[in-house]
Amino acid sequence: MINRQLLRVKTVQTLYSAFVVNGASGAKMERQLIESVSQSGSLYYCMLQLMVDMCKYLRQAELHSHSEDDPQSDPLYTIMSCRKFRENAVSRFFAENDELKQELENRSIMWTWEMHREVMREIAISVSEKDYFQKYAADPEDSILQDVSLWCKIFENDVQSSPLLEDLIEEMSIYWNDDLQNAIAFVVKSIRRLRPDSVAQQPLVPVLRDASELEYAKRLLRYSLLHFAEADAMVKPLLKGWDLSRLSVMDLSIMRAAYAELKTNSETHAGIILNEYTEIAKGYCGDSNVPFISAVLYSLAKEIRPLEVKNKPTKQDNK
Repeated sequence: MINRQLLRVKTVQTLYSAFVVNGASGAKMERQLIESVSQSGSLYYCMLQLMVDMCKYLRQAELHSHSEDDPQSDPLYTIMSCRKFRENAVSRFFAENDELKQELENRSIMWTWEMHREVMREIAISVSEKDYFQKYAADPEDSILQDVSLWCKIFENDVQSSPLLEDLIEEMSIYWNDDLQNAIAFVVKSIRRLRPDSVAQQPLVPVLRDASELEYAKRLLRYSLLHFAEADAMVKPLLKGWDLSRLSVMDLSIMRAAYAELKTNSETHAGIILNEYTEIAKGYCGDSNVPFISAVLYSLAKEIRPLEVKNKPTKQDNK
Protein backbone atom coordinates (compact mmCIF):
# COMPACT_ATOMS: atom_id res chain seq x y z
CA MET A 1 0.00 0.00 0.00
CA ILE A 2 2.72 2.47 0.98
CA ASN A 3 4.87 3.13 -2.07
CA ARG A 4 8.15 4.97 -2.49
CA GLN A 5 6.47 8.26 -3.31
CA LEU A 6 4.46 8.25 -0.08
CA LEU A 7 7.63 7.32 1.84
CA ARG A 8 9.32 10.35 0.30
CA VAL A 9 6.42 12.54 1.38
CA LYS A 10 6.61 11.14 4.92
CA THR A 11 10.36 11.79 4.99
CA VAL A 12 9.92 15.40 3.85
CA GLN A 13 7.17 15.94 6.44
CA THR A 14 9.41 14.56 9.18
CA LEU A 15 12.35 16.70 8.05
CA TYR A 16 10.10 19.74 8.15
CA SER A 17 9.13 18.90 11.73
CA ALA A 18 12.78 18.40 12.68
CA PHE A 19 13.83 21.84 11.46
CA VAL A 20 10.77 23.62 12.83
CA VAL A 21 11.37 22.10 16.26
CA ASN A 22 15.02 22.95 16.82
CA GLY A 23 16.98 20.43 18.84
CA ALA A 24 14.83 17.41 17.98
CA SER A 25 17.03 14.31 18.07
CA GLY A 26 17.53 12.02 15.12
CA ALA A 27 16.15 9.10 17.12
CA LYS A 28 12.99 11.04 17.91
CA MET A 29 12.51 12.01 14.26
CA GLU A 30 13.00 8.41 13.20
CA ARG A 31 10.31 7.29 15.64
CA GLN A 32 8.04 9.99 14.25
CA LEU A 33 8.65 8.75 10.71
CA ILE A 34 7.86 5.15 11.69
CA GLU A 35 4.67 6.27 13.45
CA SER A 36 3.63 8.32 10.43
CA VAL A 37 4.04 5.31 8.14
CA SER A 38 2.13 3.10 10.58
CA GLN A 39 -0.70 5.63 10.77
CA SER A 40 -1.02 5.58 6.97
CA GLY A 41 -1.63 1.86 7.25
CA SER A 42 -4.21 2.44 9.97
CA LEU A 43 -6.17 4.81 7.75
CA TYR A 44 -6.14 2.18 4.99
CA TYR A 45 -7.68 -0.37 7.36
CA CYS A 46 -10.24 2.18 8.55
CA MET A 47 -11.34 2.80 4.97
CA LEU A 48 -11.72 -0.95 4.41
CA GLN A 49 -13.84 -1.12 7.56
CA LEU A 50 -15.94 1.77 6.27
CA MET A 51 -17.50 -0.60 3.72
CA VAL A 52 -18.52 -2.99 6.48
CA ASP A 53 -19.91 -0.22 8.65
CA MET A 54 -21.78 1.45 5.80
CA CYS A 55 -23.84 -1.70 5.28
CA LYS A 56 -24.34 -2.16 9.04
CA TYR A 57 -25.59 1.40 9.24
CA LEU A 58 -28.00 0.92 6.34
CA ARG A 59 -29.39 -2.31 7.77
CA GLN A 60 -30.10 -0.53 11.05
CA ALA A 61 -31.62 2.43 9.20
CA GLU A 62 -33.84 0.10 7.17
CA LEU A 63 -35.11 -1.62 10.32
CA HIS A 64 -35.81 1.75 11.94
CA SER A 65 -37.70 2.95 8.86
CA HIS A 66 -40.46 0.39 9.53
CA SER A 67 -41.58 2.49 12.48
CA GLU A 68 -41.74 5.71 10.47
CA ASP A 69 -45.03 7.05 9.09
CA ASP A 70 -43.49 7.96 5.74
CA PRO A 71 -40.16 6.11 5.26
CA GLN A 72 -39.98 7.11 1.57
CA SER A 73 -39.47 10.74 2.59
CA ASP A 74 -36.08 9.84 4.08
CA PRO A 75 -33.20 10.74 1.67
CA LEU A 76 -31.72 7.35 2.55
CA TYR A 77 -34.81 5.42 1.44
CA THR A 78 -33.46 4.36 -1.98
CA ILE A 79 -30.16 3.01 -0.71
CA MET A 80 -31.32 1.56 2.62
CA SER A 81 -34.14 -0.34 0.91
CA CYS A 82 -31.72 -1.88 -1.61
CA ARG A 83 -31.09 -5.31 -0.15
CA LYS A 84 -28.68 -6.11 -2.96
CA PHE A 85 -26.39 -3.36 -1.70
CA ARG A 86 -26.95 -3.86 2.02
CA GLU A 87 -25.78 -7.47 1.67
CA ASN A 88 -23.26 -7.07 -1.15
CA ALA A 89 -20.40 -9.56 -1.48
CA VAL A 90 -17.58 -7.01 -1.19
CA SER A 91 -18.57 -5.60 2.21
CA ARG A 92 -19.41 -9.13 3.36
CA PHE A 93 -15.91 -10.27 2.40
CA PHE A 94 -14.29 -7.54 4.49
CA ALA A 95 -16.71 -8.15 7.37
CA GLU A 96 -15.53 -11.76 7.50
CA ASN A 97 -11.86 -11.05 6.83
CA ASP A 98 -9.75 -12.18 9.81
CA GLU A 99 -6.72 -10.19 8.62
CA LEU A 100 -8.67 -6.93 8.74
CA LYS A 101 -10.13 -7.75 12.15
CA GLN A 102 -6.65 -8.54 13.50
CA GLU A 103 -5.11 -5.35 12.14
CA LEU A 104 -7.87 -3.19 13.60
CA GLU A 105 -7.46 -4.92 16.95
CA ASN A 106 -3.65 -4.74 16.97
CA ARG A 107 -3.70 -1.06 16.09
CA SER A 108 -6.42 -0.31 18.67
CA ILE A 109 -8.50 1.44 16.03
CA MET A 110 -11.95 2.51 17.16
CA TRP A 111 -13.88 2.87 13.92
CA THR A 112 -17.56 1.94 14.09
CA TRP A 113 -20.60 3.35 12.39
CA GLU A 114 -22.19 3.99 15.77
CA MET A 115 -19.44 6.57 16.39
CA HIS A 116 -19.68 8.15 12.96
CA ARG A 117 -23.35 8.13 12.01
CA GLU A 118 -23.26 11.53 10.33
CA VAL A 119 -20.35 10.50 8.12
CA MET A 120 -22.14 7.29 7.13
CA ARG A 121 -25.32 9.21 6.38
CA GLU A 122 -23.58 11.87 4.28
CA ILE A 123 -21.79 9.30 2.13
CA ALA A 124 -24.89 7.09 1.80
CA ILE A 125 -27.05 9.99 0.63
CA SER A 126 -24.38 11.01 -1.87
CA VAL A 127 -24.22 7.45 -3.23
CA SER A 128 -28.01 7.13 -3.50
CA GLU A 129 -28.16 10.21 -5.74
CA LYS A 130 -25.64 8.90 -8.27
CA ASP A 131 -26.70 7.44 -11.62
CA TYR A 132 -24.27 4.54 -11.20
CA PHE A 133 -25.97 3.48 -7.97
CA GLN A 134 -29.46 3.76 -9.44
CA LYS A 135 -28.43 1.58 -12.40
CA TYR A 136 -26.88 -0.92 -10.00
CA ALA A 137 -30.03 -1.04 -7.85
CA ALA A 138 -32.32 -1.44 -10.87
CA ASP A 139 -30.29 -4.27 -12.43
CA PRO A 140 -31.73 -7.68 -11.41
CA GLU A 141 -28.29 -9.29 -11.81
CA ASP A 142 -26.44 -9.75 -8.54
CA SER A 143 -22.72 -10.48 -8.91
CA ILE A 144 -19.48 -9.73 -7.12
CA LEU A 145 -18.16 -8.02 -10.25
CA GLN A 146 -21.03 -5.54 -10.03
CA ASP A 147 -20.30 -4.99 -6.35
CA VAL A 148 -16.60 -4.45 -7.08
CA SER A 149 -17.36 -1.88 -9.76
CA LEU A 150 -19.83 -0.04 -7.54
CA TRP A 151 -17.55 0.18 -4.50
CA CYS A 152 -14.67 1.47 -6.60
CA LYS A 153 -16.92 4.28 -7.86
CA ILE A 154 -18.15 5.01 -4.33
CA PHE A 155 -14.62 5.44 -3.00
CA GLU A 156 -13.37 7.42 -5.97
CA ASN A 157 -16.35 9.77 -5.90
CA ASP A 158 -18.45 9.83 -2.72
CA VAL A 159 -15.91 8.84 -0.05
CA GLN A 160 -13.12 10.96 -1.46
CA SER A 161 -15.35 14.06 -1.63
CA SER A 162 -17.00 13.75 1.80
CA PRO A 163 -16.37 16.94 3.86
CA LEU A 164 -17.46 15.23 7.07
CA LEU A 165 -15.07 12.34 6.51
CA GLU A 166 -12.22 14.73 5.78
CA ASP A 167 -12.92 16.62 9.01
CA LEU A 168 -13.20 13.37 10.94
CA ILE A 169 -9.88 11.88 9.89
CA GLU A 170 -8.10 15.17 10.65
CA GLU A 171 -9.54 14.99 14.16
CA MET A 172 -8.63 11.32 14.62
CA SER A 173 -4.93 11.63 13.72
CA ILE A 174 -2.57 14.45 12.81
CA TYR A 175 -0.81 11.99 10.52
CA TRP A 176 -3.87 11.51 8.34
CA ASN A 177 -4.23 15.06 7.02
CA ASP A 178 -2.72 14.27 3.61
CA ASP A 179 -3.23 10.51 3.48
CA LEU A 180 -6.86 10.05 2.47
CA GLN A 181 -6.33 10.05 -1.29
CA ASN A 182 -3.55 7.49 -1.04
CA ALA A 183 -5.55 5.27 1.34
CA ILE A 184 -8.53 5.35 -1.03
CA ALA A 185 -6.32 4.44 -4.00
CA PHE A 186 -5.15 1.29 -2.20
CA VAL A 187 -8.63 0.43 -0.96
CA VAL A 188 -9.74 0.51 -4.60
CA LYS A 189 -6.77 -1.70 -5.48
CA SER A 190 -7.80 -4.17 -2.75
CA ILE A 191 -11.38 -4.23 -4.03
CA ARG A 192 -10.37 -4.77 -7.65
CA ARG A 193 -8.34 -7.83 -6.69
CA LEU A 194 -11.49 -9.67 -5.59
CA ARG A 195 -12.60 -12.42 -7.95
CA PRO A 196 -15.63 -14.75 -7.74
CA ASP A 197 -13.47 -17.88 -7.74
CA SER A 198 -11.02 -16.73 -5.05
CA VAL A 199 -12.80 -14.16 -2.91
CA ALA A 200 -12.72 -16.27 0.25
CA GLN A 201 -8.92 -16.64 0.15
CA GLN A 202 -8.04 -13.20 -1.19
CA PRO A 203 -5.39 -11.47 1.00
CA LEU A 204 -5.45 -7.74 1.59
CA VAL A 205 -3.00 -5.48 -0.18
CA PRO A 206 -0.09 -5.26 2.31
CA VAL A 207 0.74 -1.91 3.89
CA LEU A 208 4.41 -2.41 3.00
CA ARG A 209 5.71 -4.84 0.41
CA ASP A 210 8.56 -5.77 2.73
CA ALA A 211 10.66 -4.40 5.59
CA SER A 212 13.23 -2.96 3.19
CA GLU A 213 10.77 -0.23 2.19
CA LEU A 214 10.71 1.22 5.70
CA GLU A 215 14.50 0.89 5.89
CA TYR A 216 14.72 2.95 2.69
CA ALA A 217 12.77 5.79 4.33
CA LYS A 218 14.80 5.61 7.54
CA ARG A 219 18.08 5.76 5.61
CA LEU A 220 16.82 8.72 3.62
CA LEU A 221 15.81 10.55 6.79
CA ARG A 222 19.09 9.80 8.57
CA TYR A 223 21.19 11.00 5.65
CA SER A 224 19.08 14.15 5.30
CA LEU A 225 19.52 15.00 8.98
CA LEU A 226 23.23 14.22 9.09
CA HIS A 227 24.16 15.94 5.84
CA PHE A 228 21.77 18.88 5.60
CA ALA A 229 24.68 21.36 5.86
CA GLU A 230 26.31 19.72 2.83
CA ALA A 231 23.02 19.92 0.97
CA ASP A 232 22.61 23.59 1.84
CA ALA A 233 26.19 24.35 0.74
CA MET A 234 25.50 22.75 -2.64
CA VAL A 235 22.11 24.44 -3.02
CA LYS A 236 23.30 27.95 -2.09
CA PRO A 237 25.20 28.78 -5.32
CA LEU A 238 22.28 27.43 -7.37
CA LEU A 239 19.80 29.99 -6.02
CA LYS A 240 20.90 32.73 -8.47
CA GLY A 241 20.51 35.88 -6.43
CA TRP A 242 18.47 34.31 -3.62
CA ASP A 243 19.71 33.43 -0.18
CA LEU A 244 19.00 30.30 1.86
CA SER A 245 17.37 32.46 4.52
CA ARG A 246 14.64 33.44 2.01
CA LEU A 247 13.60 29.82 1.48
CA SER A 248 10.82 28.34 3.58
CA VAL A 249 11.49 25.37 5.83
CA MET A 250 9.39 23.22 3.50
CA ASP A 251 11.32 24.35 0.40
CA LEU A 252 14.56 23.46 2.14
CA SER A 253 13.22 20.15 3.42
CA ILE A 254 12.34 19.10 -0.12
CA MET A 255 15.77 20.10 -1.41
CA ARG A 256 17.57 18.38 1.46
CA ALA A 257 15.63 15.15 0.96
CA ALA A 258 16.21 15.25 -2.81
CA TYR A 259 19.94 15.78 -2.20
CA ALA A 260 20.00 12.80 0.17
CA GLU A 261 18.28 10.54 -2.34
CA LEU A 262 20.44 11.63 -5.24
CA LYS A 263 23.47 10.75 -3.12
CA THR A 264 22.25 7.44 -1.72
CA ASN A 265 19.67 5.89 -4.07
CA SER A 266 21.60 4.80 -7.16
CA GLU A 267 18.90 2.29 -8.10
CA THR A 268 16.47 5.03 -9.14
CA HIS A 269 17.24 7.28 -12.11
CA ALA A 270 17.99 10.88 -11.18
CA GLY A 271 15.29 12.11 -13.56
CA ILE A 272 12.66 10.10 -11.71
CA ILE A 273 13.89 11.44 -8.37
CA LEU A 274 13.59 14.99 -9.74
CA ASN A 275 10.04 14.34 -10.91
CA GLU A 276 8.98 12.87 -7.59
CA TYR A 277 10.27 15.78 -5.49
CA THR A 278 8.79 18.29 -7.93
CA GLU A 279 5.42 16.57 -7.37
CA ILE A 280 5.90 16.90 -3.61
CA ALA A 281 6.62 20.60 -4.09
CA LYS A 282 3.34 20.96 -6.00
CA GLY A 283 1.50 19.63 -2.97
CA TYR A 284 3.30 21.57 -0.24
CA CYS A 285 4.67 24.79 -1.73
CA GLY A 286 3.05 27.76 -3.41
CA ASP A 287 2.38 27.43 -7.14
CA SER A 288 4.82 30.24 -7.89
CA ASN A 289 7.58 28.39 -6.01
CA VAL A 290 7.33 25.10 -7.90
CA PRO A 291 9.21 26.14 -11.10
CA PHE A 292 11.96 27.66 -8.94
CA ILE A 293 12.28 24.53 -6.78
CA SER A 294 12.22 22.32 -9.86
CA ALA A 295 15.03 24.35 -11.45
CA VAL A 296 17.16 24.12 -8.30
CA LEU A 297 16.57 20.35 -8.09
CA TYR A 298 17.57 19.95 -11.74
CA SER A 299 20.80 21.88 -11.15
CA LEU A 300 21.44 19.85 -8.01
CA ALA A 301 21.04 16.57 -9.91
CA LYS A 302 23.26 17.85 -12.70
CA GLU A 303 26.01 18.44 -10.13
CA ILE A 304 25.62 15.08 -8.37
CA ARG A 305 24.69 12.71 -11.23
CA PRO A 306 25.42 14.57 -14.49
CA LEU A 307 25.31 11.55 -16.81
CA GLU A 308 21.78 10.64 -15.76
CA VAL A 309 20.41 14.16 -16.06
CA LYS A 310 21.64 14.34 -19.64
CA ASN A 311 19.89 11.08 -20.50
CA LYS A 312 16.16 10.54 -20.68
CA PRO A 313 14.94 8.64 -17.57
CA THR A 314 14.04 5.03 -18.20
CA LYS A 315 10.47 4.06 -17.38
CA GLN A 316 10.43 1.92 -14.26
CA ASP A 317 8.27 1.02 -11.34
CA ASN A 318 8.86 3.69 -8.74
CA LYS A 319 8.00 1.31 -5.93
